[in-house]
Amino acid sequence: MVAAFSGVAGIVVLRRVGVTSRRRELALIGAVPAIAGCSPPLLLPTAVPLVLFGVSAAIVDFAEYRVPNRLSATFFVSLMALIACTAMFSGTPEMLLRGVVGGVAWAVLLLASFVLSRHPGPGDVKLAPSLGLLAGAAGWPAIGAAIVFSYLIAGIQALAIVVLRPEQRRIPLAPAMVGGTVLAIALTPLAD
Repeated sequence: MVAAFSGVAGIVVLRRVGVTSRRRELALIGAVPAIAGCSPPLLLPTAVPLVLFGVSAAIVDFAEYRVPNRLSATFFVSLMALIACTAMFSGTPEMLLRGVVGGVAWAVLLLASFVLSRHPGPGDVKLAPSLGLLAGAAGWPAIGAAIVFSYLIAGIQALAIVVLRPEQRRIPLAPAMVGGTVLAIALTPLAD
């Protein structure tokens, strides 16, 4: 039920930000079972905003090299509310602390990189706190793993672009960031 809602609502979100095509909608719907299957039970509610706003942001970035502000802002607010409620009701207040530390760590890392080199783009910097928050909620190891996996995926993506589209000079980072975060959550044990 949650997966079906997330998929349909995600298509609505893509249409609201003006990025629609059958391929993009199918990519979003395809992400739903993968994300739901990778989410630990305690973090399952966060799969909804991850699909609605995180995957939608990655799809928009892949198509247009931008991350809409309303997606990253709504993603952060909804994740913060869900993680705070989950931490409170599950009796694990440290989950929220880890999430905040993860969000700040990833935001500072990308902001410093942006200030020093103008890379990654500002949309990726605004998406980082949400993904760091989600990784941190999963546990301390997931924070570092999400960042490392994101850059590994981005490196593979860059290599593929150089080989398949040598004329292309831009590499969207949001898809790698979202994929790296999901991979980190799936592969690191959920902290108590």
